[in-house]
Amino acid sequence: MAGTNLLIVNPYDMAGVDTTTRSTVVEGSIIPAAVASPVILITSWSITANVLTFTANNSLTVGGGQSISVSGFPSALSFLNGNFTTSSATATTIVVPLTHANASGPDDGLAVLAATYVIGGLPISYAFLNLQGKSSPVGTIGPRTLPKWIEVQSAIGGGTGALAPQPSYLVNTSVVPNLLRIYSSGAEAAVGVIVPDVVVFRAEFVKNNY
Repeated sequence: MAGTNLLIVNPYDMAGVDTTTRSTVVEGSIIPAAVASPVILITSWSITANVLTFTANNSLTVGGGQSISVSGFPSALSFLNGNFTTSSATATTIVVPLTHANASGPDDGLAVLAATYVIGGLPISYAFLNLQGKSSPVGTIGPRTLPKWIEVQSAIGGGTGALAPQPSYLVNTSVVPNLLRIYSSGAEAAVGVIVPDVVVFRAEFVKNNY
């Protein structure tokens, strides 16, 4: 189970890090990613006739049909975050359907192949990335440190399909790796359900704890 899915913790650059004498609090988003799925950097976007095209250094299937999780766009562009099923892809573009007025922008985001749920939860890797998908470790956090506490919640405010209307999230911190658990109407998500959300987190780490 632990090798089936991966969660990449993605702080909002250094604005998402608060360091005190004894601890470091990190805020950001958790990107549910399929194993061996590279983080894809989106460098711009455009919407024409309800078709959204991301410009990206792409590694997805040309024929489309893949579920991707997109995050990292600011609140004013939150409609670009979430899960999409690709219509097509090239080496430099990802095309998905999105009902929205025509628009475009040079904004950056991140995309990964969406994870599917496994009973017990999705393992969380505390490997910090910046919004360009590059490693951005927090220097005051020891390399083997787990959080003293972690809170998670929906960034979108609603689920789809088997997790509608809105999933709830818990973290099992009594195991290593910590596991993100997802529930709907009090029942744990079923095996194979695609995680339909962008999840935000806030976690406290004991400073320089190796």
